[in-house]
Amino acid sequence: MQQTSIHPISLTFPSALRLGERDLLNFRQHNPELLIERSAEGQLNIHPPYSGTTLRLLSQVNNLLWNWNSAHKQGLIFDSSTAFRLPGGAIYSSGLAWLNVEKWHGLHPEDRKPFPRICPDVVLEMRARLDLFSDIPLKMHKWKAAGCRLAWLIDPYNKHAYVYRKDAPGIEVIADFSGVLNGGEVLPGFELPLKIF
Repeated sequence: MQQTSIHPISLTFPSALRLGERDLLNFRQHNPELLIERSAEGQLNIHPPYSGTTLRLLSQVNNLLWNWNSAHKQGLIFDSSTAFRLPGGAIYSSGLAWLNVEKWHGLHPEDRKPFPRICPDVVLEMRARLDLFSDIPLKMHKWKAAGCRLAWLIDPYNKHAYVYRKDAPGIEVIADFSGVLNGGEVLPGFELPLKIF
């Protein structure tokens, strides 16, 4: 049986009915199995939950990044349950995010909750089997425009990785999963072996 791709459910509200941050937090807490985001225009995007396979892969990446971060003590790691309020008002989460610890400490305590008002330095998005791929690159560009310094999009089903760097035009496409993604100047010395995908 052929599987079909799934678009996120998008809900658009009149401006008077748009969910504020507290309402969005409440909605997310009552639906913890779903990935719920809000665009800068107030549109809600509701994604199906990650599969066990996707969660296992994200967990492996998290472990590698945690080991690197423990040795370097330069930042904080967030999983997909954390959503960030980006400049412009969008509230997005990613499969995995990393933020320089000095930037975190520079936030006023009130700006750390309910959605940290900052863009992570690094995000990793992973395509799930049923995701419609064309939906994801747009989000990657939004991460980059918001100030993300390094964004990785991994498609384990087509064996492609896409690298977005804040200070580099275009996208680096990697079609050979025998190599690694490296953290460059953002995560110096960190390497993510693509063979795990």
